[in-house]
Amino acid sequence: MSRNENVWTDAKCAALQVEFLTSREELFLYAKAIYSAMMWGREVNE
Repeated sequence: MSRNENVWTDAKCAALQVEFLTSREELFLYAKAIYSAMMWGREVNE
């Protein structure tokens, strides 16, 4: 697995932990936001 795939997997797992999402679309959008934040954080720290 590439680094980006690992981050995407972590983002999906984090999104699955919240209880306020009511649809698959919301879950996907929330996971995408988490993924973007994680990637941004890695760029800032490098």
